[in-house]
Amino acid sequence: MTLPRDPRLIFLPAGAFLGLLVGQGADGERATTILLLLEPLGWVIAAWAAYVAWLRRDAMLLGVTLTTMAAASVAVRLPRPGLEPAEDPPADAAHLAACARALSLPEGPLRLVQWHLGSQAGLDAAQTILDVEPDVVVLVGPVPTPVVDRVQDGLGGETKRIDTPEGPVTVLARGVFHACGDNDAWVDAPVDGVATVIAFVGVAPGVTVPLIVARVPSPLDTPDWEARAARARARLRATVDALGSSLAVVTVDGLLPSPARRLEASMFAAQLAAVRPAPTWPSHSLVPALLPFDRAWFADAWQLVGVATLDASNARRLGLALAFEPSVPLAPLDGPGLPGVPPSR
Repeated sequence: MTLPRDPRLIFLPAGAFLGLLVGQGADGERATTILLLLEPLGWVIAAWAAYVAWLRRDAMLLGVTLTTMAAASVAVRLPRPGLEPAEDPPADAAHLAACARALSLPEGPLRLVQWHLGSQAGLDAAQTILDVEPDVVVLVGPVPTPVVDRVQDGLGGETKRIDTPEGPVTVLARGVFHACGDNDAWVDAPVDGVATVIAFVGVAPGVTVPLIVARVPSPLDTPDWEARAARARARLRATVDALGSSLAVVTVDGLLPSPARRLEASMFAAQLAAVRPAPTWPSHSLVPALLPFDRAWFADAWQLVGVATLDASNARRLGLALAFEPSVPLAPLDGPGLPGVPPSR
């Protein structure tokens, strides 16, 4: 048996080795994060090269092109970066945890929409949101006022806008924001630019959710991104740990690659389950959505029953629509057990 000696075969181990290097650094280093963000473009180039090889009837080039890209994509997912050190809990942690412990187990479903719409979004975005009948809507970044007003009118509840170091976050509810002490939302804005918002949102009688909204720094526009991104992940994990709620839902917005191993590891360490990442960027029809820039996690009082993406004219990204149901039935009032007591985490 004679093995092929085509010099192009060297690309196979080279691609796998490059994938291992990128996977080891992953989203902890700027260069490897940007390479992960460019991975879909790599597949586009590989597909073009494979088409050229097919036209030339070059079977070896066709095989080398596709298997090299496949080897790199598999290898980049093999390393498992270690868990990063946790941050100190936020100053209001004990107070917020007490508010979270006072909440009852959910008695009904929760429908949530997270959308980085952008300032050019049209009014059809508001109707798209209302069509899924959400209980909570999280609009990240600047949003046209008519869109916010239309969604607010449709939900009929309260709205809160929070200005964070990474930009504004607007939270709209079908119900009301429950006060935790003197404030109905808490904003964590340390000097490193990490933006974390906690709101206790009552969406229906018997359904109140501690909602945590986080925005992570972009690797494209911050000079000390590695340190800031690590602080953001650690700060988010410390916040979830300090809250200690089995009802918590976490949404994260940022230029996140796939996989975002360090962020995923932090949320797993905080005992949260992940929503299956759905590509939300880009959003225009000429280019299919390739990267999941919007992520979500949830605690064990919930079970995920549906994930969908939303689109509208001039939207910056696709929206993410999530549907949850209570995971643990409430004990009957005349039976054993303590109704409304969250399960242990």
